[in-house]
Amino acid sequence: MDNANFSTPPDGEPGRMQMYVFVDASPDRDGDLDATVVLHEHTHGLSNRLVGGGVGISEFQPSGMGEGWSDFYALALLAPPNADPHANYPEGGYITYLLGGLRQNYYFGIRRYPYTTDMTKDPLTFKDIDPTRADPHAGVPISPIFGGSDPSEVHNQGEVWCVTLWEARANLIDKLGYDDGNTTILQLVTDGMKLAPPNPTFLEARDAILQADEVATGGDNRNELWLAFAKRGMGFSAVAPPASTTVGVMEAFDLPPDVVITVPDGILEGSVTPPSRSALFAADSQPGFVRVTDGPPVTNATIVATVSGGGSLTFHNDGVSPDKTASNAVYSALFNVPTNAASVTITLVISAPDKVTSTNLISYTIIPLPTNDNFANSLKVPPSGASYVSNNRLATTESGEPAHAGLTSAAASLWWTWSTGTTTNVLVDTGGSLFDTV
Repeated sequence: MDNANFSTPPDGEPGRMQMYVFVDASPDRDGDLDATVVLHEHTHGLSNRLVGGGVGISEFQPSGMGEGWSDFYALALLAPPNADPHANYPEGGYITYLLGGLRQNYYFGIRRYPYTTDMTKDPLTFKDIDPTRADPHAGVPISPIFGGSDPSEVHNQGEVWCVTLWEARANLIDKLGYDDGNTTILQLVTDGMKLAPPNPTFLEARDAILQADEVATGGDNRNELWLAFAKRGMGFSAVAPPASTTVGVMEAFDLPPDVVITVPDGILEGSVTPPSRSALFAADSQPGFVRVTDGPPVTNATIVATVSGGGSLTFHNDGVSPDKTASNAVYSALFNVPTNAASVTITLVISAPDKVTSTNLISYTIIPLPTNDNFANSLKVPPSGASYVSNNRLATTESGEPAHAGLTSAAASLWWTWSTGTTTNVLVDTGGSLFDTV
């Protein structure tokens, strides 16, 4: 009762998750109904299989990071696109209602502090895994249930690791937007597990994530990752004790000499997706994204966009589709691509209070619609020696799809396979309209 666990046998054998009822909650609550708990346990299988080639989590520090990885994946996978990456998030909020009388279950969950980049609410840093150096953080609200436990206990260690990864996630979402930022940090953390040595220390796991970014992106996210690690005490000069203990931590908040943090110069810069010179499809509705920076992200910009041939675009960062996250530095708009144009140029004028306005010219090539989208009612005769075999058992129609060959229902559609009795080269064209070819 009041627990959940995951057993990871050798690779090739299925893992086993055991979920329990939390009877100290009121009323009793089934852990299966708390998705953060389910995903937390699944992630133990991931980290146990990947770290150190599948034999890498048996010492004290990696066991703590195992709990942190599990919390991190659960929250990152469940966070909706419009969720503020800097806000407060609990692990196990559902199962802890009135657990031991706790009423702040959706603030603390099953941890001492909520996960957040706000250090006035989650103050943990690297030294807080060391019971000889941990700070009581007087004045910061702490869970009345879990607040008095040993700092080196694996779940408490995991809080330090998870909030550090949460910092990195927030930095990448601020930089790349929700979709790319969240996906990128999950990929880098996963690849970092693969690159980590058996039984890594916190700093060896840090270095594995940095190496994963170097391999995947050439180090494009190096600054954002180092800022996260340094903020939580795992900076360039930090020292970790052996993986078998947490005693002897020396935290540091500095950055490597080659990590340069851009100081705001008052000049706005806009990074556009899709980038200039990309190809767009005629008559398509194309989401466009502009990340605005002045060194750091700029969240209070205004973007005025005019389109060659007439028209304008309205960019916003309010979390309404196609925008993913409200009040971040990524601004979004939906562009209706012209139907009868070979190219289009968009002029972006980016302004913000007390900043120098930036003007950007973005040009796109437009791929025209196929001329034979509504093709004639005919079936081509195959080469000699070939035959058609067809049925309409699984045929479907799409809303708004042209009535190809004059057919208006799935029942009248023709699904076919083609086989030849001779050896020959065959060209199969699967791209013919705005609708996906199946």
